[in-house]
Amino acid sequence: MKINVENSIKKGLEGFEVPFDPKAWEAMSNRLDQAMPVQPKSNLKWYLGGAAVVAAIASSLFLMNSNEKIEKQTAAQIITQEETSNVSSKGNETSNEQSSSSENQHNTTEQNQASTSVGVTANGSNGSVTGQNSVTSPNEQKSNPNAQVNPIITPKEKGNNQVIVPIQAPKDISVAEINNLCKDEKIIIDNKNDVSIHIIDPTGNKQIIKAKSSVSFEGKEEGKHHVVYFVNDKMIEIESFTVMSGPNAEFSYFGVNELENGVPSISLKSNSNGTDYAWKLEGKKSTLNGKEAKANFFYKGEYDITHIVTGSNGCKTTEIKTITITEDYNLLAMNAFSPESFIPAKQTFMPRALVDRNTDFNLVIFDQSGGIVFETNDASNAWDGIDKRNGQMVEANKTLVWKVAIKNPLDGEKPVYQGTVVRQQ
Repeated sequence: MKINVENSIKKGLEGFEVPFDPKAWEAMSNRLDQAMPVQPKSNLKWYLGGAAVVAAIASSLFLMNSNEKIEKQTAAQIITQEETSNVSSKGNETSNEQSSSSENQHNTTEQNQASTSVGVTANGSNGSVTGQNSVTSPNEQKSNPNAQVNPIITPKEKGNNQVIVPIQAPKDISVAEINNLCKDEKIIIDNKNDVSIHIIDPTGNKQIIKAKSSVSFEGKEEGKHHVVYFVNDKMIEIESFTVMSGPNAEFSYFGVNELENGVPSISLKSNSNGTDYAWKLEGKKSTLNGKEAKANFFYKGEYDITHIVTGSNGCKTTEIKTITITEDYNLLAMNAFSPESFIPAKQTFMPRALVDRNTDFNLVIFDQSGGIVFETNDASNAWDGIDKRNGQMVEANKTLVWKVAIKNPLDGEKPVYQGTVVRQQ
């Protein structure tokens, strides 16, 4: 509807030209500035309203020639001015529609949107009408020094009449110095700033640390990491560190369930190139060192062997393997002997490991009543079956109990062993 009215006004005004007479305009202006009493059945108010409409039309034509955008706005104001004149003739009331339009444009400017303000005010007082056009287009600032131009602040909006206002970067954004890390190493990173910071790994993945908070960081990806924050979608680095790789920790083992010097020993060998080598054995308190080592397990079961290799950059790498022990270690003691045997090793009783180990011990043999039949701490003094209490040979096929106490047991070894033995005929 608005467009049809505008087109109708334009078609009616085609070819129309109002001659300009400065003296006539000045006389009309003086008459408009004087207070004129309203007389009954007078047509003066219609003349004044018509004069205001003509003046508004002339102004709108001038503005349409200067700017296409202002032309559309001014045409809308002419329609408003006609409605204002009708209201003024009926009840001498004041129209504030254009003032409201000016306020809306002012609010839009405060929201950083580019706009051009046009204000038309109509006031009715004692039968007088005043019309005033205020055009605040930046293009007319030079020709009209009194015009007001509102700044256009559009940080991200695209337009022909925009002024880019960059967001000021926060000051003093920093974090404590982060030393280079080894792969899988964990540290705590504190963000004491008022903005979030990001940790970006070599693959591009981000870990966010919110303002005034901390996170536990684990070096999963090898390579350089960047600690950054963002301003206007621009990444700003404040710190960097590197997650370093460790050496290879591959190793091999052999000799499971074999004996060496009377002790079950597994040979371990590192296949890595490092500066330091360590071995941790499940169930052991101590750690073995060296590129090669011996592992001793005394009881059947599954055990983990952990190999730790340190590289030249100080980083450590760990490799774990599981081994299976199938038999308990019991000093390799036999459960029977015979003084009449043709085999010398079977003629006496002495746990074989005590002979091979060269360790301090104490061996005691008891009968079923708890009496001590034999006792020694010398591995070369094996029991020949004689009861020391009476000097007689013990009864054949009678079960006796033996017990050995080791004075200096190995790591993971129990200090006391025991078993049973019989004298065979």
